[in-house]
Amino acid sequence: MKKVKVVRIFSRLNIGGPSLQVVLLSEYLSSTYETILVTGSVDTQEGDMSYLLHRQKKYRHIFIPELGRSIHVWRDFVAFYKLVKLLMDEKPDVVHTHTAKAGLLGRLAALIARVPIRIHTFHGHTFRGYFNPFKTFIIIGIEKILAYFTTHVIAISLRQKEDLVTRYKIVSKNKVVMIPLGFDLGSFIESSTDSLGVKQQFQLPTHKYMVGIIGRLVPIKNHTLFLRIVQAISRIRQDVHFVIVGDGECKPSIKEQIKNMGIENTCSILGWQKELKPIYDILDIVCLTSLNEGTPVSLIEAQACGKVVIATDVGGVRDIVFSGQNGHVVSLNDEVGFTRHLLTLLDNPEMRQKMGEYGKKFVFNNFGKENLLRDIDALYSKLLAGCPKA
Repeated sequence: MKKVKVVRIFSRLNIGGPSLQVVLLSEYLSSTYETILVTGSVDTQEGDMSYLLHRQKKYRHIFIPELGRSIHVWRDFVAFYKLVKLLMDEKPDVVHTHTAKAGLLGRLAALIARVPIRIHTFHGHTFRGYFNPFKTFIIIGIEKILAYFTTHVIAISLRQKEDLVTRYKIVSKNKVVMIPLGFDLGSFIESSTDSLGVKQQFQLPTHKYMVGIIGRLVPIKNHTLFLRIVQAISRIRQDVHFVIVGDGECKPSIKEQIKNMGIENTCSILGWQKELKPIYDILDIVCLTSLNEGTPVSLIEAQACGKVVIATDVGGVRDIVFSGQNGHVVSLNDEVGFTRHLLTLLDNPEMRQKMGEYGKKFVFNNFGKENLLRDIDALYSKLLAGCPKA
């Protein structure tokens, strides 16, 4: 039986959940499908997860260097031309795009190449916190036009689906489905970490509580709020150390803020780490202070390691954090509320353990790769069944 050909288009394999998702789908989707994964260049200021491609066995990878994050008219035109040519040559049954720029170029190329099924996944959206009101208005308008020519849209959380359908009116409700993220969680159930060794490796104090934030060092992650919380807690207790894990364009300014706020001895920047389980294992609490999110991967990974979490109320956070059960959700930029919950958890080890156990069970029941693969296969099958035969 002829396999269904899927071309998956993703701008670049930078650090983050979307990179994990596109590689996982390409590698593990059932043998019914023949997958081609198309990616572009990672910016010099971004961490690179292209090492994930070394695991490939079941899909082809095509590199289009002009397909990247930055907007550049000529390079974008070249990327678009290459995508159109690729799709005309390959004649796929499905084009599935991920994230904004790949979604724009990929869906337009699929339309020109007359690909019958065009799917786009919003791993997050840029409608809040990224651009000024005029640019945001233009982006929303473009997404509405693209959605009209898209067979189906995938949202990764109920909150995001509500944003796309009701708040920003990007797409009609009959054209969007919510499919949660899925991960290969096996690495998070391996044997316990040598916590003392990890702390010594990064020159961290060995007898203090550890609180961390994990993610790209970019404006949307709002590390300034995290640093204000560090400063507030360091004024009243000396038994807590804070770590920032990640890299990105804001690293110099974060270093400068740490110095100016006088918290150099309380807060460490560990940079980007390829293996995150040892980091999660030394942390007591994991934080997220973002201004906007899709579904935060760091919070899923933290819970897979049995850690309690505190996060701002953005994007799909409320779909994975239930206040009082596996952590707490606080209002955007609520420094006082965030600090209060953090102090309460630091003072209650039994509460942290109970919440951590709840979160671990929740994540393993809902975010394993099997769920994602099943849901994507079901969507593809449904759309293929309704597609007119050539």
